[in-house]
Amino acid sequence: MNGNVWTRLLVAALFTAAGACELYAQQGESLLIGGWGFAESGYAQKNRVNYARVVYEPTESNARNICSKKFHTTVNLKAKSTGQLLAKDEFLAGVREWANLSTRYRCIAELAQDDFGRWWQKYYKKDRGIILSVKDAIKKGNPNLQYGATLYEDDLTRLTADELNFLGKHVDVVHFYLHKRDRLNNYDQYIQKIKYHFPSAKIILGVYRTDRREYEKRLKSSEKEEMDLFMKQLNVCFAMVKRKAAGGIEFYPGSLGNDDGVLSGRSMQENEEKAFRFMSRKINEQLFQRGF
Repeated sequence: MNGNVWTRLLVAALFTAAGACELYAQQGESLLIGGWGFAESGYAQKNRVNYARVVYEPTESNARNICSKKFHTTVNLKAKSTGQLLAKDEFLAGVREWANLSTRYRCIAELAQDDFGRWWQKYYKKDRGIILSVKDAIKKGNPNLQYGATLYEDDLTRLTADELNFLGKHVDVVHFYLHKRDRLNNYDQYIQKIKYHFPSAKIILGVYRTDRREYEKRLKSSEKEEMDLFMKQLNVCFAMVKRKAAGGIEFYPGSLGNDDGVLSGRSMQENEEKAFRFMSRKINEQLFQRGF
């Protein structure tokens, strides 16, 4: 990518940063911004990153460690062990343990399931009983604890209207990720559909900070086209948060402000690492440094 392209993208990010500062002032602490993992405390305080999504076993020491970070925290529910689906009783026992721990460690605000639609459809054949059991375990343990689910645009068509309505009665937070970045033009209709079926749910917009071309089979797309799509997605997400169509933004993979740590735990090709660092720079250095 030549210098002129980088300059244009940098300028675009600077303009986005100014809007980001304004919307944070409007939304205040109800706006959740973070990633998968805890941002380093100095970085988080400087940039007002206040949210983390984490994967831990339900133990007292883990809960204590989570709350020592002082983030609004979503804990991912563990559905598998060594590649095998947990038995229903074992899975629900983990839910109950986290719910009970959250009464003493109140920064744990939500228990969520990643790839929710696939989990429910593939492993439980859309059995509504498991959803009711999870929600019951959460609310009996801590009535203030929320139940979250990661959904993709595919789930909005794969699941029937009746199934989505059922989920909408029990899911408190929807983490919405685009499987395919080039479907950005449909973002508004996706959000409208989520709001229709999940009228009481908070919506967190998920953004991948990775090169998605190979995964999405967009092999003819250039590096510039991919970076432009990423910048467009950022702008769309911030615009939605500004008009309160969503309550926050969640970046994947890894914690914000810790690029080397994220890369050391993942295997990336040179072009993938280059894209990750570029996207992270636009988030870390530009979008958050002015107080977002």
